[in-house]
Amino acid sequence: MTTPTTAQLTSGDVRMRFDRFRFALYDGTMAYLGDLDVNQDRPPRVRWDATARLQRTLQSVYIPAGTRADLDTVSWSLQPIMVMLIGDEYPLGVFRWADEDEFEFSWGIARDTSLVDRSTILDQQTMEAVGWGPGASPIVAAVFMANQVVPADWLQYSTSAAVLNAPMSWPPGASRIQIITDLLAQCGFLPPYFDRNGFLQMRPAPDPLVDPDPILWPLGAPVRLKTVARHNTLLDTPNIYVVYDSSAQGGGFRGVYEVPPSAPHRRTRRGFYVPLVKGVSGLPSQADANAQAYALSLSDGRSFRYSTYSGAANPVHDAWSVIEFRGERALETAWDLTCRNGGAMTHTLRQVYGSSGNIA
Repeated sequence: MTTPTTAQLTSGDVRMRFDRFRFALYDGTMAYLGDLDVNQDRPPRVRWDATARLQRTLQSVYIPAGTRADLDTVSWSLQPIMVMLIGDEYPLGVFRWADEDEFEFSWGIARDTSLVDRSTILDQQTMEAVGWGPGASPIVAAVFMANQVVPADWLQYSTSAAVLNAPMSWPPGASRIQIITDLLAQCGFLPPYFDRNGFLQMRPAPDPLVDPDPILWPLGAPVRLKTVARHNTLLDTPNIYVVYDSSAQGGGFRGVYEVPPSAPHRRTRRGFYVPLVKGVSGLPSQADANAQAYALSLSDGRSFRYSTYSGAANPVHDAWSVIEFRGERALETAWDLTCRNGGAMTHTLRQVYGSSGNIA
């Protein structure tokens, strides 16, 4: 019998690519404690959603009675792992417990739980008043803010030459993740997120039309029957994104991203602009202002057209993945994976138009 390669198993034309799931359990120091027995007759689901406050969640984790009486749901972590047919393993995130219902039996306590990924570490920590002055590097400030609560070996980030042109500050009570998000926006970066390996990613917004390595779902790839649907949201989807310097001390930069002529909801077809406008302090430069306007077009939850479909679970889908579905490039904004052999994975794709629409 011919053994498939990893590349073949993660391609879009495979109907079954994994053998099983396991759930690795770690203590508060991330020391491996063994695998947790999870009831897979009631399979857990991993979900990633770009529009959610906590983007990656692990839902419906049912732990049978008599399993790990010492389970510490306050400080321990759980990592679902897809085990491929050839033995390769793909983590699907590192999660902390969020909610738990306990059911008592004579032989022990069963638990029905849900978990969220490590972003809760940044989301739940609020700050005293904090700020940076002109000349500060937003990416250095963002890494500093993250590294105060996240170990350095969890961080993966791109560099940026951007520097602030005016002060940025946040009032007491602002969450650490919001401050980092605002700082990264100054560089034209995506909001911060933890990937499937548990690393905090801080990176530029992708241009799906020129991405060299999209995930391919070609025409003819096995998609579940009657699951492909396309949706249009005609009423309030922006066709122009504007970012302006709201400070009195900055350079007065104004970044604009207007959807290009290929977009069906472009101004010449709608007859008018539908703007999304955001004021920020300390825009570093005109180029950074335009990059931030383009990033705003990706992180905005609205899209003129999006598609949904369901197929075999594929672990290479992570966060903000670029997909080529039946010959068209798109940005994946959500997926939902059922952790059971033969389980489905649903996908939500946003139609995108690339960074070529930027104008000064």
